[in-house]
Amino acid sequence: MWLNVVLMVPTLLRNRALHGRYLDIFVTHAPATGVHDREDLPHRGIEAFRWLVNVFSARLPFSWHVHVYRPDEITETLIGRTRVINTYGFRETQIPDYRQIKTGL
Repeated sequence: MWLNVVLMVPTLLRNRALHGRYLDIFVTHAPATGVHDREDLPHRGIEAFRWLVNVFSARLPFSWHVHVYRPDEITETLIGRTRVINTYGFRETQIPDYRQIKTGL
């Protein structure tokens, strides 16, 4: 995953130069380390994703899924300016018009 994330960096930097932002939405299957992840191997968080969120925060929801079995489990977390959403089961998320979102980066 580190290689995949590192290969995205030139494009993210170009996006910042051309559009004033690095990343709008980043959707993965696996969680980032320390956010909604589990101890078992299939649901262990990925360090590369956590680094990407910390360095190139997405302006809109950053989504993945880990199975949620209890109603009291946290399914949304804020990392910096990035709202992380666990989309297990199903989840409808309204994405606002990108022209109405202020560029904060």
